[in-house]
Parts: sequence; structure tokens; C-alpha cells
Amino acid sequence: MIIDGMTESWQSRKARLIKVRDGFPVSLRNIPLRHIESVAGLSSDALRTLERAFLIEPVNIPRALQYLREHLVISVEDLVEFARTEKSGPKPSAGKAEKPAIGMSVEDSTSQKLTYVDPAPNPKDIETLARILMSCYPSMPEITARATAASEVMSGAIRVVAATRSAIEADQARSDFVIMALLRLFSESRNQVMEIIRTNPAFQKALEVSRGALE
Repeated sequence: MIIDGMTESWQSRKARLIKVRDGFPVSLRNIPLRHIESVAGLSSDALRTLERAFLIEPVNIPRALQYLREHLVISVEDLVEFARTEKSGPKPSAGKAEKPAIGMSVEDSTSQKLTYVDPAPNPKDIETLARILMSCYPSMPEITARATAASEVMSGAIRVVAATRSAIEADQARSDFVIMALLRLFSESRNQVMEIIRTNPAFQKALEVSRGALE
């Protein structure tokens, strides 16, 4: 991989993403910019399945991408069901119902499936993730970085930031066992992420323009 040392501006990146999106099938051309690189990295079969799903009804993009990543055998019907933006079905009764506790698994009486209610992100973690985004994309406006950091697509990254902060700030972090285990974990995680980048041209391009922030 050749690194040219140049940094892509946010406007340039936005224009590039729009150009990539214009090459998508018509039903996928309204996808938000933040999902374009992930969609562009799909295999031709996965992209065709996503296109056909959108022809049936709009689907939740992060959920659709999760389905396409996790299933070797994919179908349009299963994708629509997995990533439907609003589950259909009978409405809950008008009786008094308990609200699920934050961070607890609860059973949905209508779908009989377990769901998980995420706690609200800590503003400190959003601030950390926004700072990281701006260091990778120096021309990204702060308000855009904050909005992106707090968006659904970054929810997994926010959980990693929160877990890292919690582990480092915990009293147990004074133990050399904990610190060495964390160091090894971060090293292995970095290797896994780099392997993902090596298999996706869009991620490779992003790495090139953000290299300075990562060194």
C-alpha cells in the first residue's frame, strides 16, 4: 500500500462518497453518507440482496449490514424481516406495563424475542469518539463529528470507548495482571481490525488519508 501523506478534506470525502453512491442501484441511492463505504464493500450477491430488499420496503441499514456480515446463506425475505425498520404485529395491551431497566435484557411479549436496551452514552465517551474522528479527518466540522459519534452507526465504537474507559479507571487497573491483559487485548484487536482493512479497498483508502492521525 502506497501512502501519499495527503489528507482528504471532509468536503472532498463527501463528494467522493456521493460519487460512489451514485453508482449504486437506484433503490440504494438515498442511503446516508455514513453507510456508503460499508455498502460499497459488500459482495455483489450481498449488494443485490440489499437492493431487492429495498424494493420491498425500507430497511434499517446497520441491521441489514449486520445480517449480511453474519449469514453465509442470505435471502431477501430474511433480510427484510431481520432489518425491518418497524416490526409489525399486535399492539401491546392498554394495561400497565413495566419499562425495561436500562442495560437489561427483557422479553418482548409480542415477538417473544430477547431485546437489549442500551444505556444512554456517556457524554465523555461521545467527546472522546468525536475527537478521534476529527483527528482522522481534520477538516470534519466539530458539530459533524459529535453528531456522527452519537449516531447509531457508531454505537459499537461508543461501547468500546466506554468499556476501555471503565477498565482503565477501575481500581483493578492498578494490577499488573489487568494492565498486561488489556495491552494484549488491544494488540490483538488492532491486528483483527487491520485484517478487515486489508480486505476492503474503501477501508484501505480511509487508512491512507488518516495515517498521520494513527501514528
